[in-house]
Amino acid sequence: MTINNISKFHVLTPKVSIITSVKNGEKYLVESLNSILRQTYHDFELIVIDDYSVDSTANILKELAASDERVKVITNESLPGLSNALNLGIKHATGKYLVRHDADDISKQHRLATQIAYLEKNPDIDILGSCIDMIDESGSFIKLHREPLSHAAIVFHTLFGTPFAHPSIVIRKSFLDRSRISYLEVPAQDYELWVRMINSGAKAENLSEALVSYRVSMQSDSNVRSLRHHQMAEAIKLQQIKRYIKFPTQIKKICAGEYQAVAHYLLTGNIFKFSYNSKKFGKQVIALFDSISPEMGLMPEDISHIKTLMYKRLEAIKTDNAWSDVFRNYKRNIYNLARTISAVKKTPVISLTVSEIQSFIENVHIFIIVRDRLTCLQSLVDWLARAGHKNIILIDNASTYPPLVEFLSKTTYKVIRSSENLGHTALWKIPELQEVINANWFVYTDPDVIPDENCPLDAVGNFYNILLNNPNYIKAGFGLRIDDLPDHYHLRDRVIEWEAQFYKKPISTDIYNADIDTTFALYRPGTQYCFGPALRTMGAYKARHLPWYLDTNNLVDDELYYREHALSSVTTWNVAGNAKLLPIPTLWAGVKYRLLAAASIHPLSYKLANKMKSLLRSVNVKKYRK
Repeated sequence: MTINNISKFHVLTPKVSIITSVKNGEKYLVESLNSILRQTYHDFELIVIDDYSVDSTANILKELAASDERVKVITNESLPGLSNALNLGIKHATGKYLVRHDADDISKQHRLATQIAYLEKNPDIDILGSCIDMIDESGSFIKLHREPLSHAAIVFHTLFGTPFAHPSIVIRKSFLDRSRISYLEVPAQDYELWVRMINSGAKAENLSEALVSYRVSMQSDSNVRSLRHHQMAEAIKLQQIKRYIKFPTQIKKICAGEYQAVAHYLLTGNIFKFSYNSKKFGKQVIALFDSISPEMGLMPEDISHIKTLMYKRLEAIKTDNAWSDVFRNYKRNIYNLARTISAVKKTPVISLTVSEIQSFIENVHIFIIVRDRLTCLQSLVDWLARAGHKNIILIDNASTYPPLVEFLSKTTYKVIRSSENLGHTALWKIPELQEVINANWFVYTDPDVIPDENCPLDAVGNFYNILLNNPNYIKAGFGLRIDDLPDHYHLRDRVIEWEAQFYKKPISTDIYNADIDTTFALYRPGTQYCFGPALRTMGAYKARHLPWYLDTNNLVDDELYYREHALSSVTTWNVAGNAKLLPIPTLWAGVKYRLLAAASIHPLSYKLANKMKSLLRSVNVKKYRK
């Protein structure tokens, strides 16, 4: 073992934080980290997270830290996994830039100097990667792997796969801080993160020079989880395609293997074995880019540049039109068709592990609307705490109930206060939260929806797993119990009749196609206020709407206070006397409601949805009452 013998650097406020996670990496660790310590750029800290290693990794890191003050070794004592370790490293990072470096890869000596200089000259870039040299386990060169270079090419490439080599990445930390974004502990975690960052406005580029030697190893994360990595990458890719394409036949065509390969070639220049269909697919790829590029928010000059580049590469495609080649491709197409039919019959299901689900639970943002109700809020946050949720945000809608005001002043959870009651859509009206919900999965709920006492604590992780396997839906949440409503509840029959309609369209066991308002639900990143398309769960995963269980003749203090101070626009399912009853929808009312729901599922149609809402006031679309 040869530790780099370098003079000690004492960097008080480093500009760069290099983050490396290692698990049982003794074989390549010294060579890999020495490639960082020998960089021509010195203003950095090297944060190495030991992710439950059982070999000599810990001893190597101890010796390394003793030889160079820039090395900080952190032992992961929470959930294991690459993403969990990287998030831990990011929390300890103090630099302006976050650099990824894997424990078996080699960074070229001028890598940091090149990338940091480029970012300093281009302050609008949030993610910067590079091309990579692929090497084998002995370090021998295999080939150069190119990446899409411009922002426009990167955005378009997200429809066909990850647009970056993960160990080549530098991220501007301020973007992560603003959007409060982090890695998710899932297969293909890098692709998942890039898509969320780019969709929420991050600008990205790749440098054409190969600045990292990427080791192709059977021990790499993508190989260890190869099947699940492929399944997750395909799910991310499909969701990204559906972001821009709505027609099923076109989606199927774009998902075809050769179509994807041609698109990757046109955007990167990485050559593959062309067929007689390659040029035809290439023209279709360019036509697709031409049709959706304005929706991607790309500048006209960038669109023109990418089209010119793709046409140039299209012309370079050379194929053999011999009958033997045509026949071979015919056989290949028959084989691929048979595989496709087989895959349709048994579509692979993404099944997250217990550890992956728990990691998601600990990281997902939970937004709770708060308005003068303390008792139910305490019940809900108690359940969330037991489940392991650590990222709870309370949105205070100008509460005035004194005990609640005191609770909010003392709680350890983050509280965002509004000077006015913004109503049940408060989350989408608070400017500081828009970057957060655009970049992250999030839960939004009223405080009076409480998971059933027998509900498993992994409910939110279960919602996430459900949405990964159902890309046509934008949120998933609890179904509400109606089988145990008390006789003293004066609207009992009305509620049962209304709620029963949501459990008539099962898509699988205990999962229903049923829209949701602000009942406890998990939303995809970037989801605007809408009702669906959504899924509700029953079986073990159900909840209670507490106001349906209250005795109106014996109400607790905060419920009395809430009802006296609620907005006049709030309809109720729980006020005695002249309560506003929700009529069972007529066929025409249902049609009008569906139009509103459809219009509200995309950000571009959000304003239209609001206009439709005002025009269709006769349709009562609030399914759950405060």
